[in-house]
Amino acid sequence: MNRKNTKARGAEEKAICISIDTNELSRFHPLFQEGVAVETDTGISVREFLCASLGIDERYVEERISTIFLNGKPVDDLDMSIIGDGSVLALSAAMPGLVGATMRRGGYYAAMRTTITHRADENRPALHRGRIRLKLFNMILDEIGPSLLQAGVVVRADSLGRVLENLVRDGLSQAVALPERGDEVRLIVGSPAVTETVNARGKIHGKWARKK
Repeated sequence: MNRKNTKARGAEEKAICISIDTNELSRFHPLFQEGVAVETDTGISVREFLCASLGIDERYVEERISTIFLNGKPVDDLDMSIIGDGSVLALSAAMPGLVGATMRRGGYYAAMRTTITHRADENRPALHRGRIRLKLFNMILDEIGPSLLQAGVVVRADSLGRVLENLVRDGLSQAVALPERGDEVRLIVGSPAVTETVNARGKIHGKWARKK
């Protein structure tokens, strides 16, 4: 994946806008667990991506997002871990059990997984515009997902189709024509409560502040 391809692919994407009640936003959780594409500057640190690109409050990053995987490897140092075009970044709150404690960022058991911990890249990727695939799990889904949906994310058409099928079945949305299987679409989900919360207070659940 490179900048030219990213731009060309973005120009071909179909945008789909859906308005839905806040209580039904969890229906889009499977898309985040599978991973959504987010446009961002690449060649930046994980901390810069979370705080500067996504606009997440730094305190929330430090206190809430306790487990981070970059390209399948657990991350301890947010400043030395660099995202590149096509990277996969997974975010989670604290996970239970010994495995969860071991994967926790900078935790007591982190020494048990040093062989798989993400290391700083010797050749830092050049700064340019690209895309990464972002995955969210557990409480992070509820707290960050709504504003990402409102800002717009790129998802696989067939994955979105399965979500829409359930929404239409339950009378929560009208049928939407999607591109062929395998294509990607830009999804924007509006919810009056989310819009009001972001605009009025700049926070989601009092913990996530988007920078203006």
